Amino acid sequence: MQFRLMDAKLIAGVAVILLIVVVGIALYVRRQRTITSRQRGRFGSEYDRAALGQGSKHKAEAKLVDRETRVEN
Repeated sequence: MQFRLMDAKLIAGVAVILLIVVVGIALYVRRQRTITSRQRGRFGSEYDRAALGQGSKHKAEAKLVDRETRVEN
């Protein structure tokens, strides 16, 4: 089976795969922004201090969730 670069099925397949990847990335970014917004609203200035102290938003968010879980128990 030979592939021709101008084959319509091949172009359509590549376009669908690219669309799926782009939508997946967009959903991931949106979810991360939502998580950050919720955490910032919930923890306020403590969120900002944790982000500066940890050097990463993701690490700070994980630490704040861990701290909240510990306090609840």
